[in-house]
Amino acid sequence: MKRLLRTAIVALGLTQIYLLAQTGKLLSPSHILLYHWSGTASDLFVPVIFLYCLSWFALTLLLLVPGRLGAVLWAVLIAAVPLQLIQSFSQLSGNDLSLRFSTIAGALTLVAIVTLAAIWVRNPEQFERGRRIAGIVFGFVAIAALYTLSQLLWLTWRTRDLNASLPLHSPSATAPAKPRVIWIL
Repeated sequence: MKRLLRTAIVALGLTQIYLLAQTGKLLSPSHILLYHWSGTASDLFVPVIFLYCLSWFALTLLLLVPGRLGAVLWAVLIAAVPLQLIQSFSQLSGNDLSLRFSTIAGALTLVAIVTLAAIWVRNPEQFERGRRIAGIVFGFVAIAALYTLSQLLWLTWRTRDLNASLPLHSPSATAPAKPRVIWIL
């Protein structure tokens, strides 16, 4: 049970990093995305919350895989974090990454994944040490993830009536209801 809880915390931190670009646009103080949305707010927030929870659950299951495959999965998920952070910050700031930079960063990430996986598969003690360090780092990120998730839920609740569709024909509250006469000729 303790291992499941620790793994879920790490997975929540990884979810926060991997979905930073999606949640950051919704939670930005300017709310530009929300003001330019023509549908209901629940159509905007609920899919992101669902994706967040689904990603958290999937990452938790992936991080629970034991043995060599587990070491490889941890290496892939952890080594891809710097590239994901760079891409998220560039999307949030509105700047595009150059193709050259993206190619070099992707190649370096691939090298890091292969190197880390090779080290962790051969040496389980190194893997456990890396898992403990990652657990501490992503545990702190998970605190921000709880704040993000609570903000998403709060904003969903606060904007529930924003852009609500108006009824086409509503009876006036002050006018008495008159029986209708239908003439058939």
